[in-house]
Amino acid sequence: GSEASRRWMVARGLWSAHESIASGAEFASHLWVNSGCTAESPTCPPAPDSKWECYGSANWTTDDQAWCRSVGSVGCTEYAQNDGSPDMESCNQCGCCRRAIDPDLSGPTATCCVTFNDLYLNFTITSDLQQCAGALASQMNGETITSTTSTETTTEAPTTTPRSTTTPLPPCPETLPRQEKTEAIEASVARARQRLEDAEADFQTTGYSRMVSPKDWHGEVAYSIFVDRFANGDITNDGLNLQDFQRDILEKGEAWNIDSWRHGGDLQGVRGRLRYLHRIGITVVSLSPIFHNGRGEYHGSCTSDPTSVDSGFGTNELLRDLTREAHALGMRVVLDIQVNQACGRRLEYEAGLQDIDRVTACIEDYEKEYWNASRDDAMSDSNRNKLAWGGDVHPDLRHQEFFTRCGPKGMYIPGSVSGQLQVEEARLWADSSDAKHFNTLDTAFQEVYTDMLKYWIAFADVDGFRVQGASTVSADFTAYLSTQTRVY
Repeated sequence: GSEASRRWMVARGLWSAHESIASGAEFASHLWVNSGCTAESPTCPPAPDSKWECYGSANWTTDDQAWCRSVGSVGCTEYAQNDGSPDMESCNQCGCCRRAIDPDLSGPTATCCVTFNDLYLNFTITSDLQQCAGALASQMNGETITSTTSTETTTEAPTTTPRSTTTPLPPCPETLPRQEKTEAIEASVARARQRLEDAEADFQTTGYSRMVSPKDWHGEVAYSIFVDRFANGDITNDGLNLQDFQRDILEKGEAWNIDSWRHGGDLQGVRGRLRYLHRIGITVVSLSPIFHNGRGEYHGSCTSDPTSVDSGFGTNELLRDLTREAHALGMRVVLDIQVNQACGRRLEYEAGLQDIDRVTACIEDYEKEYWNASRDDAMSDSNRNKLAWGGDVHPDLRHQEFFTRCGPKGMYIPGSVSGQLQVEEARLWADSSDAKHFNTLDTAFQEVYTDMLKYWIAFADVDGFRVQGASTVSADFTAYLSTQTRVY
């Protein structure tokens, strides 16, 4: 797959012969580097242990046997008639045998520099050894080295106001009378609208111009970036918003579960690679989730606050600068957003353990509401849990009505339905793991959450969203979100 990708890019002039991509498959353990310091692979892959194997039986026709004796090689495979020698023992009693050709890799040699352009896959091969290490190149040229200075630099993020952890929060809605609960939700709707207007005004003060959205995305070349594992451009934020277990391990000086750590990739790292991405023909930079994740998970895929960039990745202002610089290079920026659930430390049900019958009844209540076109029937809270918020979820999302509160989908026991409908019910209304599922039937939630996402169009001029969890929300919210963001 990696070689096919390389050839595709080279054939279209998007890569030179010196650029390639490594395979992420577990069985892949080699990179091709030839004596011209390019990534071109041999016509046939090496097969040092290739053995003869059966291709045709001894009962083949005279013409078939004649073909086997005379054909020699076809592509990367050699054919021969079974002569009964020890070398062909692995061909058993077959009349015609074949084996993979082991190419001759002898020839001139060269010392090449391989630079990896992100933490994993893309790389460039060059004969300019200074690109790898000036000191090493000088030593190979016979020079005496007295001191060296690393050419690798990091850039501090722009000075901005950090995400406040002391902002006064509105009263928790569940402590208010029913009428005031409605007023609290309306206040959240109003704040979301105002946040959008403020972002529009703030963008005007920057003097930046907005990039026109494309009429058609089919001709774009997208590069999907897993931000934490791409490039570390600002080492000063490496210790921010880490998971508790990673802090404990780092304090002990031990390296357990390193695959679940935050590795330090950030928006400044992406920003520093924009010219490289432009040079290889990329037109859309697609970022993995970057919003505030209260649990500090490296993947960021369970958002706590969709209005703030996670401190381990950067700041809101840094995202705006990154987007502006991408636009200057003719590239667009797409954000990965999650629309089905929220996560946070101590975001949990007050009642603790769930009841299977209650979880099932709650989901069935939602199904009745979902398929009732008029939606005149008010849902009872009797089968729904009550959430304790913790400190991570955005204040304007802290409304009981904004969450389904049925419980974990593993405790749902469907009654009269089966098959696909049964799967849909659990996915639409139940919680996944310890994340809490949004009630996307609530029209106030639809408006608040959509305005929170439109904020990034207003504030940073991002070009689009990759919607995560779209199959686990109600169809009316999918339609509302898609239409609102597209028109905006």
